Amino acid sequence: QAWEEVSFGPPREPGKCSSTGASQALPDPRAGHVMKSTGNISLLCGGYTDVSTTNKTYAGTFTSSSSGVPILAIECWWLTPSPQPLWTKFMIANATVGGVPTPREGFTMEYDFVERSLLMFGGLDHTSSQVNDCWYITVGADDKLAHRVAYTWKSCRPRPSATQTGAVAEPPPRYGHGSAYFAGMGDQSLYIMGGFADDGIGVYAQPDMWRLNKHNYVQESAWTQVDAVSVGPSPRGFHAMWRAGFKIIVHGGQGAAGKGTSSVLQDTWALDLFTLVWRQYSVSDSIPVV
Repeated sequence: QAWEEVSFGPPREPGKCSSTGASQALPDPRAGHVMKSTGNISLLCGGYTDVSTTNKTYAGTFTSSSSGVPILAIECWWLTPSPQPLWTKFMIANATVGGVPTPREGFTMEYDFVERSLLMFGGLDHTSSQVNDCWYITVGADDKLAHRVAYTWKSCRPRPSATQTGAVAEPPPRYGHGSAYFAGMGDQSLYIMGGFADDGIGVYAQPDMWRLNKHNYVQESAWTQVDAVSVGPSPRGFHAMWRAGFKIIVHGGQGAAGKGTSSVLQDTWALDLFTLVWRQYSVSDSIPVV
């Protein structure tokens, strides 16, 4: 097998084999972004498009609210791979101040195939602030047409009940965390773990894991910290994390030491979502090198 570069030619007119002759719009070069597939189409969001010694330029877009006030939102693009590779800029509907995710990097996105929702959590925003906001959009039944629709970003941050006193439990703001989504056995939950967060002393890698259930029912949803019954992975950020069956797998990342190759990790762990027991996979010569 070999990699093949995807080329983007002029877009074709609907129902015709010939192109429109116009150049296809493409996302700017960037890093720190996230891309998530819904099956037939993928959504790319965020990241930064330029960096200097003093600051970064984040991928954002201005959209107008109903009052005409321009609102800065995270920039997203749809990628349709077939029949012709095509980038389409994400369209926002019903934007309000504080009602859209802001430009950012170091965040995560997951896809809930049951509710057909794309979820976004956390990151480091364009003001260099760690955030812990949660957003989602709902994709239609035919995701091949998803790029033709304007979307309303909705918050998946739980709301306090009428009888609740005190703050709602939620993960501290962070970036560089991992995430995974589990749907099955009557459960639909977003899991996030680790990343870099301010613990009151400084910004350090964290080992904590949190679970958000019922993301699209904010009056019923809740964040709960996952308390494993065994020893688990050490604090880390920018690690790989995914779900495999009834397990969540974590590999590698940047450890708490901070800088240098000595702080880069290569261990692999699996959390059983039923027993909440972590298991570390044995080390072998076949593991990726640091």
